[in-house]
Amino acid sequence: MDFEERGIGFYIEKDGKVIGAAYSSLVCSTGIEVSLFVEEEYRLQGVATVLSANLIRWCLEHNMDAHWDAANLESCKLAEKLGYIPTVPYSAYYLKP
Repeated sequence: MDFEERGIGFYIEKDGKVIGAAYSSLVCSTGIEVSLFVEEEYRLQGVATVLSANLIRWCLEHNMDAHWDAANLESCKLAEKLGYIPTVPYSAYYLKP
């Protein structure tokens, strides 16, 4: 429900199937946390760049900060490509199902 009221997202579909999306996984009054996924077979084809750029542009047009938590090398590279500047490195952990 919260995403419907305050969230934002962009997606690309091919043949009726969503192949990638960039969206707000967290929302606060001044910004969002960028989340992104691209189906494996469509990676390294510019899909993530187009989706992320559109989400960031939307944030800029609506005076929102687009926070990017780059927890892996691919995410770091994309963030830098889009103009983010690296800060202090940190360790991130996640649970696999």
